[in-house]
Amino acid sequence: MLTTAMVATPLFPGAALAQSAPAGGEQVTALGDLVVTARRREETLQEIPASVTALSSETIERGGVRNIEDVARLTPGLTFVSLGSNFALPVIRGLSTNVGESNVGFFIDGVYQGSRSGMDRQLSDVERIEVIKGPQVALYGRNAFGGAINVITRAPSNDPSFRASTTVGQYDRLEGSAVVSGPLVQDRLFGRLGMSYAERGGFYTNDLTGEDLDDRRASTLSGALLWQASDAVSFDLRASWEDTSTGDNPGYFSLNDNPVLFAGRSQILLGEVPTQTKGFAVTPGGFDRESSLVSLTGRWDISPTLQASSITAYSQLESQQRTDNDYGPASLGFQTQDTDLSVFSQEFRLDYAGTNIDALLGLYYSDQEQASVDLDMVTSPALEAALPGSLRSTLLRNTETSEVMALFGSVTWRFAPAWSVDVAGRFFREEKNLDPFQSNPYTNVVLTPNPALSLTEEHFTPSLALSWEVTENARLYGSVARGVKTGGFNALANVTAAERYYDAETSWNYELGLKTSLMDRRLYVNAALFQIQWEDQIVRALGSLGATLNANAGQTTSQGVELEVLARPTEGLNLTAGYTYTDATFDDYYYPSLQASFGLDPLLDGKTLQYVSKHMFTASAQYQASLVNDWDWFVRGDLNHRSRQYGTTTNMFWVGAQTKVNFAFGFENPRWAIEFWARNLLDDETPGMSIQQRNRRSAALPPAGQGVFQTLAFAPEPRNAGVTLRFRY
Repeated sequence: MLTTAMVATPLFPGAALAQSAPAGGEQVTALGDLVVTARRREETLQEIPASVTALSSETIERGGVRNIEDVARLTPGLTFVSLGSNFALPVIRGLSTNVGESNVGFFIDGVYQGSRSGMDRQLSDVERIEVIKGPQVALYGRNAFGGAINVITRAPSNDPSFRASTTVGQYDRLEGSAVVSGPLVQDRLFGRLGMSYAERGGFYTNDLTGEDLDDRRASTLSGALLWQASDAVSFDLRASWEDTSTGDNPGYFSLNDNPVLFAGRSQILLGEVPTQTKGFAVTPGGFDRESSLVSLTGRWDISPTLQASSITAYSQLESQQRTDNDYGPASLGFQTQDTDLSVFSQEFRLDYAGTNIDALLGLYYSDQEQASVDLDMVTSPALEAALPGSLRSTLLRNTETSEVMALFGSVTWRFAPAWSVDVAGRFFREEKNLDPFQSNPYTNVVLTPNPALSLTEEHFTPSLALSWEVTENARLYGSVARGVKTGGFNALANVTAAERYYDAETSWNYELGLKTSLMDRRLYVNAALFQIQWEDQIVRALGSLGATLNANAGQTTSQGVELEVLARPTEGLNLTAGYTYTDATFDDYYYPSLQASFGLDPLLDGKTLQYVSKHMFTASAQYQASLVNDWDWFVRGDLNHRSRQYGTTTNMFWVGAQTKVNFAFGFENPRWAIEFWARNLLDDETPGMSIQQRNRRSAALPPAGQGVFQTLAFAPEPRNAGVTLRFRY
């Protein structure tokens, strides 16, 4: 069952949970506690002085969670928007950015995944998913500036087990998975092997070819070996591989229906972005990705209170994105982006668990290298010559390295029976180097200058939390934490020397929360207030020579409230609800190029950040009861609502409010389950997201005045349904 900074309830029969007897005599199972590792040690969600949402394996299965976008659908306060598989953008508590690495750290089994293009991977054989809200730089590092998402896969077991499933659905959906686990040497060596495959046809049609536009195929393999070398020493080796291929994104430019022109041709849509679900006609492109991850975790229980551990990991990701970036039938421009990313990391940790004090001390090292090639071509020499310099073809070939060394730790002191204080911090040093190259692919003229760039930054990120157990059923906490995300480079030819670097962004985060359990632990009500002071925010900007680059804004404040409820009013009925209010606005942001290039007000104070909904609401309801013999029947519904989201920092256009409803019902016994499901049951057609982007079509084709920068939006997943058959042993 979904747990919202509170608890998780197993959905399959046989859960060993406490019984309570409300008035009327009915025996109702109390809500159980889910053990998580959000603070790098095992504890229940109710004990953590932080806002955490955890999805159990049962929720992942029954809620139809296939990827991080589905996680966001079940998590209050988490937004996931995407420009396609090559660029994912998760947002927690209003800290949105489409620049560089994500503000939300993405981890698999505690290993950081550094690329946005890997965030939409298909999830398989997952034990639970933890979403930690607020900065986690002190313990997680690696750009967990606004929060962290930690995916924990299932471990090998000493008992033989087998799980398999198959799914068929609309749009030629076909999915299958199988996992086997058990002992290789009884009580000493355990293994686990899993595989999955998923494919579907396109939700939309490419009118230029008559074929599917956005079809998708994904395969995964995973394996694990757990060696219990002795009662005190163990080694856990895990490996995974995934291969994903997709068609084109269902993108479309929206023309300006307002007669007002900004500086001649620089015209853009004003207002709500319209819906488009047909009329897509593009030169076929697509996306291909292959990634792998290998990690080895060693643990040594030195004593009953002291444990040493090590995590060694290596990951690699190769991807190619091919895009008709004028999103029209005329062959005007085509972009190919290749990425090759490799990351090695090593972490050593010492954990102490005492009567009144818990402590952690760790060392971390990572070495990352990313080679990228970005070929943005105008498709005809005649058109190339007619376009202004800022719209002509470019070839970018960059190699960037990053080396990080960190010392981190935390101490939790239970200094009184009802009080505890938690102090954590990380000191880290990061060195970045970039070897850039830029040319015109038509003339092969190297665009100068292309200097080698480097920077070194050192930062300290502390956090402090105070927790008070007011009663046996209520806990009040307050926390303050500093977040840092390192700066970087603008590796473009048409930037000045002063524009080649942008600085680190920093934040101070304040949170006050309350966690309660009522009605004999059949009702949990949790709330949190937060305020974030964000300085030197990294944003997209227009440089003095016309380049689109990264720059530091002034100041931003994001503040809001989170309310989460989980209830079991009667046996078999589980209800969850969550509401988040977020007010994220610029306090001090002066963007001079807006006036020079577009005739717009350059002062953006008070503007709402991109991709931040002021209101978000999630709700789930599930009922399960006996049917006949050992068979149960169940029904489940999930609702996610979010208010409008702006697609640009000027707030000139936005996608409207959207409400998505998923539904499922089925039957199960201890071995078999069959589930009938529907996604986006109400067929909400609100665009998934929008962004301001250059459009060569506006400069090459009539009518004049459409604008070089236009609103690019993407159609959503339409209503679709299917059936899933599961077997477990």
